[in-house]
Amino acid sequence: MTCSNANNYVQRGNTVRLIARFKDWDDEPINPGEVKIIIYDRRWNRLFDQVLTSDPSSEVGRYHFDYIPDAVGVFYIEWQGRLDGQPSLYRTTLTVRDL
Repeated sequence: MTCSNANNYVQRGNTVRLIARFKDWDDEPINPGEVKIIIYDRRWNRLFDQVLTSDPSSEVGRYHFDYIPDAVGVFYIEWQGRLDGQPSLYRTTLTVRDL
């Protein structure tokens, strides 16, 4: 996942593009089955989840979601996909500030 700036934080109310890149066992890009993004608060309460579809104009294995945080704090971003029937999972944090 990448964030809109190198500090891995965004301002509340600003749009952040969350990006995931999925690869197979040979480190080649792949479009997994049923890609889902889930956003949790700092106590792991689920705030949002959505199943995403691949964008034919995008590169293979690349998925993105534009998110506008409306609260300040630390959030957990989770990407899920299925590769050959097996789960592929990635988690990271996103810090939202009120500058």
